[in-house]
Amino acid sequence: RRHFGWLEEWYAYAAAGTYPITLTVTDNLGATGMTTQNVTVVANQTPSASFTATSTGLTASVNGTASADPDGTIAAYQWVWGDGTANGLGSTATHTYAAAGTYTVTLTVTDNRGATGTASQSVTVVAPTALAQDSFTRSVASGWGTAEVGGAWTTSGSGWSVSGDAGLLQVAAGSGYTAALTSVSSTSAETSVIVSTNKTPTGSGQWISVIGRRVGTTADYRAKLRLAADGSVAVWLSRVQSGTETSLTSAAVPGLTYAANDQMQVRLQVVGTNPTTLRVKVWKVGTPEPAAWLLSATDATAALQQAGHVALYYYLSGSTTNPPVVFRTDDLWVGAPRP
Repeated sequence: RRHFGWLEEWYAYAAAGTYPITLTVTDNLGATGMTTQNVTVVANQTPSASFTATSTGLTASVNGTASADPDGTIAAYQWVWGDGTANGLGSTATHTYAAAGTYTVTLTVTDNRGATGTASQSVTVVAPTALAQDSFTRSVASGWGTAEVGGAWTTSGSGWSVSGDAGLLQVAAGSGYTAALTSVSSTSAETSVIVSTNKTPTGSGQWISVIGRRVGTTADYRAKLRLAADGSVAVWLSRVQSGTETSLTSAAVPGLTYAANDQMQVRLQVVGTNPTTLRVKVWKVGTPEPAAWLLSATDATAALQQAGHVALYYYLSGSTTNPPVVFRTDDLWVGAPRP
């Protein structure tokens, strides 16, 4: 690089050592001058990779900030999770495994001159204990029968059945019905479930409520989804008290367009008392789970600051033009809130 008439040069040697460097300068009339001095260069030292790892349920959290470079800085961190999925980046990261087990996690750090160092350790993750779980692999002609974990379903109205791979409910226009697992009671739980319908929404839409805490039959905390005729999906976090629903917060699901038989994954957390914290996210099955919760809210309504059971509520608007509609439910899981 030239700087105001003097010359600065950079040169990379292939090996460490002491080398004589000679500078020859020539003036504007052709005369020359020369000087020589020895320069000692050392090899770039390899950075050391170091990390800690913790796990909660199926999620591992890693922290590589203890990694160091003795003669420079760490420029990049790359994580290999040991399950064949895409690598992680950054000095800290989290990863959720698809199944319980022990996995080898490897951290590779790269310093500011391109040298790398690695470290590996085993991380064990376990499946969270389920309060309720149902994959609906049985066949039931009327009702939903008994969940794999969580006891028997209690249903209102008619039109319930289990097809061998999903729980079904056929609903007429202007009707709504509830399915509940009354033996599953908690003050801190997450409910995860896949829902869909067999027809395109019309009129004022199709409505699905995932109820994370139900106290009796007229008080609950819920995430309510509206599948609209234009394909949009909106979500409310709501409180129901004495049969009256109050919205705590709401939003459209960004980038989500619903069509008949599209499967949507819902995660609802209802955590703690005085106050209770609610969180929800919704995404289409087959697409990545959003990193952030779509909605969060807190509420301290006295009647709901106690344990309650889980339930599902389905409603078909009275203005629907293509009734009846079959609501489909699959892969219900209820347990301790996950990250």
